[in-house]
Amino acid sequence: MTSAYGKEAFDLTNGTVTVTLRFRGLRSAASRHPADAPLTEREMSVLDAIRTNPYAKLNEIAYMSGVSRSYVGKVVIRLKEKGLIERVGNQRTGYWKVPEKT
Repeated sequence: MTSAYGKEAFDLTNGTVTVTLRFRGLRSAASRHPADAPLTEREMSVLDAIRTNPYAKLNEIAYMSGVSRSYVGKVVIRLKEKGLIERVGNQRTGYWKVPEKT
């Protein structure tokens, strides 16, 4: 491992070993989904489900849009980052706000 990462990747302090591995060539999530990229068909179906029922929980949005609950969670994050939706209130009693521009 020292040949691949170098001795500086290892820190021996007070009887503990800390290993720091640096990855090269990884892209950030933002570079994979730029803010100005057009929405996919599945992302549009999630956005349409939110427009249809702003009080829907993520599992209800998944059912209405026909995609998995975990995918809805990822899409919601991207839609928030793009400014296409925002959550008003808490998870239990809040609702989704969709600005008019979308």
